[in-house]
Amino acid sequence: MPSSAVTNGRTDVEWVEVPVKTAWWIRPRPTQRLPLDPRSARRARRHIRFAPWSTAIAIGMSLAWGVLIYSGAWNALVHTGSRQADEMIYFVVFYLWVFLWSWPVVRGALPAQAPCRSLAGDLYIPEVPVGVAEQWVEQNPGVLTTNEPAPRPYTRRFYATWSAILLGAAIALWTILANDEREDPFLFNFAVPVLLVAGCMVAWGLLPQRPDRLPNWAKD
Repeated sequence: MPSSAVTNGRTDVEWVEVPVKTAWWIRPRPTQRLPLDPRSARRARRHIRFAPWSTAIAIGMSLAWGVLIYSGAWNALVHTGSRQADEMIYFVVFYLWVFLWSWPVVRGALPAQAPCRSLAGDLYIPEVPVGVAEQWVEQNPGVLTTNEPAPRPYTRRFYATWSAILLGAAIALWTILANDEREDPFLFNFAVPVLLVAGCMVAWGLLPQRPDRLPNWAKD
């Protein structure tokens, strides 16, 4: 393998076992050893270190926030004299935590060149600089360049089904809460936006992909 970073072509590289993007139920996730620039390598290692605990931490924190507001503990901690102001502060703090947890500086992140495998079994590494891609082709007969976009990890049926389920659940929950005389700020301000955003993110997988500006390299 060429000793040039697949991220920006630098020669002072650090080799990292980068997880291959696959369907979520494939465990353990396969990895591909890639040369990364030092900054990308630090973020990738941080992401890999946190990845096994990310789901548990996110669920635990969400449940803790729910208990805070339903038990009345939040109103005891933050009391401005206005219920609406208390709830607004609560949700500002909650979404700030979500932003910080998803921030690459805190949680780490895989580089844009994280490998992914197509449904046919080909391994793609997207957005590789042209010079680095040419080195891969010269040194590896089984490697070829292409400007085809990186493949989706799931089928179109998967994206269509789950986007419809999530968006339908968001609309149904919003309709129920809008016609319910009881106020439920947690469900209205948290559950509905989460379902809506998740549905839109899944539906994004249905959009046609454009060819990449930089050539990818694929290995059979």
